[in-house]
Formats: sequence, structure tokens, C-alpha cells
Amino acid sequence: MQKLQEYRRKGIVAPEDTYVIAISGVQLGSIAMDHGISTLPLAVETVFPVGPRAVLLNRETHRIEGSRISERFLIRNANNAAVPTTPFLDPAYGDVSAVFACSIDRCADPYLPAYVADNPLACVPIPPDVLGATAEEWIAEPGTPGEFELTKKGAA
Repeated sequence: MQKLQEYRRKGIVAPEDTYVIAISGVQLGSIAMDHGISTLPLAVETVFPVGPRAVLLNRETHRIEGSRISERFLIRNANNAAVPTTPFLDPAYGDVSAVFACSIDRCADPYLPAYVADNPLACVPIPPDVLGATAEEWIAEPGTPGEFELTKKGAA
């Protein structure tokens, strides 16, 4: 957000421009990781409060009866500071249109696997497929008041 403010002051990014934050996960380790603890793309975990997959256990039978993704509203960084995972639920981040992420720098396929998290509160949303028709794109659709439901675009 600080960089965007600077770009706006310098006239590099106009208020009517889309603004996408690109994240490269290449330096995160020797094994490319596109998905996090939730099993959703890391781009989604960065801006929405999704946490680890939780198993639903029947207390009487002790059988697993399903699973769900739990909520995680913050993570702790290396300095033990709390980092919120809710930017795209906060109107203060409305000037950010989306987050684009990729965790590898080469592959045999002509397209690198890329992931997009659209901001449901964006003042200027990105057009569909503008970041590549092969990118896996996620959006938070409004649900009950104050809540959103995450869905993958194009998923039935």
C-alpha cells in the first residue's frame, strides 16, 4: 500500500488504473510450493483469512465425517509480529485490484502455473482473464452480510 501511495503521488498509477501486486515464491525454498496450509493457493492465503484444513470428527463414533477450511485472521512473521490475512476484506485495500503469484521460474509447459486472488472490494477490478487465461483465478463472492465465499472462477 505504501508503494501504491508513492506511485499515485508520482503520477505513475492513476486512480482509474487497476493495480495488481505480483508475488514471486521462487525464493521460498528448493521445492516450489503453490498451495499453503489450507490447500488453497498461497495467493489466496495472503489476502483472505483461510487457515489449515480441519477434520470434522464425530465425538461418539470417533469417525471422520468430513473436513473444512478453518479461519486464520493473522500469521506471525519471523519477528513474531502479527500479520493480518484480511487485506481483501478491508475497504482500505480497495485500491488493490488483485494479487498475482507464481512459485516457479521455469517449467516444461509453455505456461507457468500462476494464481490470482481478486479483491472483491476493488475500486477498479481487473477484467476476466487479463492476467492469463491459464491462471487459476479466485474471487470472494458476497455471502451472508459481512461474509464472503471463496470460489475458483470457472469452477462448476
